[in-house]
Amino acid sequence: MNRDERALEMGPVVARPLALPAAAGAAESLRRGLAEESAHVRIAAIEAAVSATAIEALPVLEDFDLKRDPEVAPTAIHATAILGASADDRTRDRAARTLAAWLRAETKRDGVDALGNVPNIVEALGDIGGPDAVKALTAALDSKSLPLQVETLATQKLGELADRNARGAVERFASRIAALPQGEGLDEELRVEAIDAARTTLARL
Repeated sequence: MNRDERALEMGPVVARPLALPAAAGAAESLRRGLAEESAHVRIAAIEAAVSATAIEALPVLEDFDLKRDPEVAPTAIHATAILGASADDRTRDRAARTLAAWLRAETKRDGVDALGNVPNIVEALGDIGGPDAVKALTAALDSKSLPLQVETLATQKLGELADRNARGAVERFASRIAALPQGEGLDEELRVEAIDAARTTLARL
C-alpha cells in the first residue's frame, strides 16, 4: 500500500488548533488577568502564577507599574521575589534588579502607598537573595534615606543572606545608630532594636 492509499484508508485529517507554548500561555494568562478591572481578579491572577511556579511569567511582573496599581503592588512585589528565587541564577538576578529599581523609585516617591511598598520591597530583596539583592540592600542602608525601622529590616535580611560583602554597610549602620542619643518611648525601642539587629547580623557575616 502506497502513501496515497494509506491516506485514503485513514480518512480526512482534522486540523487541530495550535496550542500556545506553556511559557507563552502562563505569561499571557497573567497579562490578561492584570488587565481586568477588579483588583481581586488581578491579585488572583498573580497568586495563580505563583501557585504554578510560572517563572516564565516573571517578565510580565517585572513590567508592573507599582504607582499605577497600588492595591495590587504588594502582591506583585512578593510574587516577583518568590518566582525569582525559584528560577536559575540569571533570571533571579534580573528579578532582583527589578526589585532594586522599584526600591529606588518608591523611596523617592511621596504617598502612603509608596511608604508601604518600601518595606515590602526590602523584605522581598531579602527573600530573593543573590548578589544583586545584597547590593541593593547595602546601597539602601548607605543612602540613609529609609526610616529606621526599615533600615533595621534591611539589616536583618542581610544577616539572613549571610553575604560578607554586606559587612561594610552594616558596620557603618551600626556606628551611625550607636551615635544616636538615647530616646524615649517608641523612638528608643526602635533604636535598641536597630542596635540588636546590627550586632546579630555582624555576627553572621
